[in-house]
Amino acid sequence: MTVGLAIIARDEEDALPRLLASVAGAFDQVALLDTGSEDRTREVFREWAERERPPMGAPLDRFEWRDDFGAARTRADSLLTTDWACYADADEEIIGAGSIRSLVATAPPDVAGISLAWDYVDGGLLYPVRVVRPDRARWVGRVHEIRQVDGAVGRIPPMVALVRHRRRSEEEWEAADRRNDLILKKWLEDEPDNERARWIASAPEVVGA
Repeated sequence: MTVGLAIIARDEEDALPRLLASVAGAFDQVALLDTGSEDRTREVFREWAERERPPMGAPLDRFEWRDDFGAARTRADSLLTTDWACYADADEEIIGAGSIRSLVATAPPDVAGISLAWDYVDGGLLYPVRVVRPDRARWVGRVHEIRQVDGAVGRIPPMVALVRHRRRSEEEWEAADRRNDLILKKWLEDEPDNERARWIASAPEVVGA
């Protein structure tokens, strides 16, 4: 049973080494989809891949950004050829990543996805679906995207594996909020009846990419 990690990144040369260090040796394949970096993000990934040499390789590709996180993540997942696919952002780290392979190896056939604890803001844990059987899952949403799976969802407790997000400055939070608001506005203009977009627009607070 093999498991891969798909990363999307843009101008993350400073943050990416922390994520890569946390997953070294934990995945059979690690893929990076670059969405328009102008710094050394791709070089940082190549250098890490040459040192670590994941058994099934380290695919690297570029993606023309079009204000659609779901589309970018779908493309990143397509770079993997493993039985299971996990995802992470460049400004995260996965504590206990080495336990994921052994846990998916024992997952019952009806389990199509597994949630990992996500420490997004100072200990407030969320449980997004992070690991999936690729043929039974898809991304939904241009922003605040989620994975929908065809089957049951298991959960890995935080004492076994935990995804931790890098602390952001107030300016970074504000910039991310502005970006997300613009993406959501365009999404609603294009698809005014989309239930996911309408729900995000009406929700008092939504966290995530």
